[in-house]
Amino acid sequence: MVLLFVVIIILFIGFLIYILTDWGYIPPIFVDLIKNFFERKEVQKEYIPKLIMLDLNGRPVKIFPLTNEINKIGRGLNNSIILSNNFVSREHAIIKFSRNSLLIADLGSRNGTFLNGVRLRKGIFATLNQDDIVKLGNVNLKIDFQKVSNLEIKDKKIEKEIPKPQPVITPKGFLNLTKTSLRINRKIGEGGMAEVYEAKVLFEDREVAIALKVLKRALHGEADIKERFEREIKINSILNHPYIVKYLGFGVFNSQINGFPKLNGLLCFAMELIRSNTLRYYIKSLNIKQSIAIIIMLSESLSYAHKKGIIHRDIKPDNIFLLKDGKIKVSDFGIAKIKDFASTISLGMAILGTPAYMSPELAMGLDDIDERSDIYSMGVIFYEMVTKRKPFEGNFMTLIYKHANERPVNPIEINSSIPQKLNDIIMKMLEKDKNRRFQNADEIRKELLNIFREV
Repeated sequence: MVLLFVVIIILFIGFLIYILTDWGYIPPIFVDLIKNFFERKEVQKEYIPKLIMLDLNGRPVKIFPLTNEINKIGRGLNNSIILSNNFVSREHAIIKFSRNSLLIADLGSRNGTFLNGVRLRKGIFATLNQDDIVKLGNVNLKIDFQKVSNLEIKDKKIEKEIPKPQPVITPKGFLNLTKTSLRINRKIGEGGMAEVYEAKVLFEDREVAIALKVLKRALHGEADIKERFEREIKINSILNHPYIVKYLGFGVFNSQINGFPKLNGLLCFAMELIRSNTLRYYIKSLNIKQSIAIIIMLSESLSYAHKKGIIHRDIKPDNIFLLKDGKIKVSDFGIAKIKDFASTISLGMAILGTPAYMSPELAMGLDDIDERSDIYSMGVIFYEMVTKRKPFEGNFMTLIYKHANERPVNPIEINSSIPQKLNDIIMKMLEKDKNRRFQNADEIRKELLNIFREV
């Protein structure tokens, strides 16, 4: 009985402090915890707001219920709302409850946070209302308030992650770079995520030249970057096709075995070393028959990858090597997607790939990406090879808009020597509606084999 009386007294005092604070008699700094307790309960009784992600045409594509008191939004995996978009900062904005209000503030983002077209100042909270439009970078989010009784909140369980690659489960014959001796010759390339070195290694009883891709030391602490690199290793280990750059193995660089202390302890994987130029180098000099032959080989390689459940998502001339014997090698599966792990790989509205070769689905940041996205990118390459120009030109945002909304000029109108059948094939590959494109790469290959004999 005494305990019950004490609890009632504490609750009464807390409520009294809350009311007096609201009237301005007590400094808020002393009672924030009590206020937050009451505010959170009051808000959650009334409604659960949600953010509705909109595509370029203003149509809803994804819903984020705001079930937390504080909701951080950004590109990083530590945020409660993750938007995998190049224009969104790692920690972009914050949305929080305050009594019966929902507030938003910018966290010092690079591209700004806009509320109904007005840019917010860093750290200054603004009130959100029904149907307000919040823009983070180039991602549009609509505010919606809905009664709890009418709201269905889906289970937020994170689906099983892509298995981390382990030397013990790699196929027989693959290198374990943690234990394999190799000799590094020179650095031959560098990207935002990794460095590439030319090296030699004893592989299957012979010394072979390899390309060693190494995750940069500064990025080992970035969980999302490291996960992407590990995913690339996993994807490459699945693929084994004559038109795809061959994966040889992975490990953690051991300077005690290999010397070169600069790389000690860094995650890396090995690929066959390609000494030829990419398709970009030859694209202006190819004739129609050569172009058809390249697309046939590209169709074969992508058909193989797609049947393995892998979508490349960055098909472009720079990722296709053209060998001296006329064959191709497809490379760089760094942003590829594994169908079975779609939710882990593609979070939120992702602007992935290269704008000049980007499918409408990727341009709009949609999650539902399949093999038909690669078919569109292949169509862009095909168009460029036979016309010597890209279907669309412009800056990043212009290209995204055009790929999502505009129809390119027919290739035959630029190059009259293009057969009508070939023109129709290219335009079918470039359909905005993926249901109207070729549904798989095998269909393209069959069509082109018939034309190849006639050209």
